[in-house]
Amino acid sequence: MGHTPASVLILYFSGTGNTHFAAKKLSEHLNKHGIRCDIAPFELGKFDTIKNYDLLILGFPVYAYSMPEFMKNSINKLQKPKTGAVYIFSTYALHPGNALRKSAKLLKNSGFIPIGYGKVKMPGSDGMLFLKKESPYIKKSKKIISSGFNSIEKIAIDIKEIVKEKLPNLHRGSSGINSNELEIIPPISLPSIFIEALIIPIFKIIERKAKKRFYADEKCNRCGICEKICPSKNITVTKEKVIFDGRCYLCLRCIHQCPQEAIQIGKATVGKYRYRGPFQDFNPLKILSN
Repeated sequence: MGHTPASVLILYFSGTGNTHFAAKKLSEHLNKHGIRCDIAPFELGKFDTIKNYDLLILGFPVYAYSMPEFMKNSINKLQKPKTGAVYIFSTYALHPGNALRKSAKLLKNSGFIPIGYGKVKMPGSDGMLFLKKESPYIKKSKKIISSGFNSIEKIAIDIKEIVKEKLPNLHRGSSGINSNELEIIPPISLPSIFIEALIIPIFKIIERKAKKRFYADEKCNRCGICEKICPSKNITVTKEKVIFDGRCYLCLRCIHQCPQEAIQIGKATVGKYRYRGPFQDFNPLKILSN
């Protein structure tokens, strides 16, 4: 690569702000290390720019021990970076299971070269939705966020080494390099296999029921923010009501971002905590408008 600074693109999805936070902090770290780094939300679909970068970094929250389904369905639409290399990281609350391994193998099968991975523990925004605003877990989440800072810094150091040691060997024109020797697939976690087999069916049942219970209560003023920020285009706001269709990803962005706290899942979320990122400043409306 000579003296030309390496360039990376962080392509990420973030429902409630955790992965956006991680992507933004990771970008700041990499830029300080002299690696030109841009970030872009996955849902905007700007996949044609990936070819302009040396490395793709793909970030996502773990949903039911996996990459979000809509992201998996779009992997074949992604263009390859100059080296074909991809680094993946996930944010998670309880346990990531084998999500990173499954994602790396999916990317490999789509022609990418998985070259590294990392994980960042963050507060569980799904569980918070059912907690009272004065819950002890809300205060505890600050410690979880602090540990997340350390994980992001470690990922940045890992990527810095990859850029220095591995990427030059993957650039076009390199000879005698077997990309299989450079790829990294996360090891399988045997305990997670049994946990996933037990928990995933339960998750699926909960998801199906939850998607049917979304509604906007009397506090709704039809501002339309939920419709604008919904990544699946699942919400339609009319003068009379808010309509929730059948395309929901269950990312929970709408319910956490509603200014009036009017969107509910049944009665269990009424008056409960709303999570807007680690520092309550996640603003998808602004991010998607840029």
